[in-house]
Amino acid sequence: MQHTSYNREIIAENVSHLKESLALLQQDLIGIDDKCVNEKNLLTNTRKDTTEKQPHEKIRDVTGEDKTWNEKEEEEEEVEENYTLKLHELRQLEKKYDEENRKLELEIAKMDKQYQELNQKMTTFSQQMSATLRQKEQSIEMLSQSQKQSKEQVRNLQTNFHQKLCNYYQLLLQCKQANSSENFRGLTEGVLQKLQDEFGVKTDKLSPLHKNFKDEMSLSYSLTFFYSTLQKQIEKE
Repeated sequence: MQHTSYNREIIAENVSHLKESLALLQQDLIGIDDKCVNEKNLLTNTRKDTTEKQPHEKIRDVTGEDKTWNEKEEEEEEVEENYTLKLHELRQLEKKYDEENRKLELEIAKMDKQYQELNQKMTTFSQQMSATLRQKEQSIEMLSQSQKQSKEQVRNLQTNFHQKLCNYYQLLLQCKQANSSENFRGLTEGVLQKLQDEFGVKTDKLSPLHKNFKDEMSLSYSLTFFYSTLQKQIEKE
């Protein structure tokens, strides 16, 4: 029973506090309502005063100048017209900017495509030039090797030629030592025939060898002429 009585006292106390809070809220609401009514009346009176103003009655605007209501309205209309005009011009500028921007984007895209195509062509051209250069370098290398081989072959031919020339010189010396003009002429003609067959030299260019060699100087002169003739023949070939 005591516990129940205690709960009732707490509830009663809480209810009392709630009533006090509710009374305060009601007072606040009344004050807010009164304020709203006063604001409404003030607004109504202001509109009434504005309506009752004469069109030509002078008033002082925010700039400190005295102007009539008509002048003020005209000024406000002019400001509004200017604002509308400026807004229209701004919209036109925005539209023009958008169009120019789209054109510029298209031009940039076109130039970018042309650049990509040109870059691809330059890359292809560079690759082709590199391949051509490698081929030229290979051809030059092959030609250089061929020239080296040719020079080596010429040196071998010259060595072979000098060796054979020495052999024919010894053979002609043996002919001279045979002490027989007929035998010497026959051997000499045989040697000339071999020279013609092997070196392609015409015998009429070696006419001194057809003479009867009576001394070593004559034979030496003939061999020298023979050597120079064959040397020119090889250089020509």
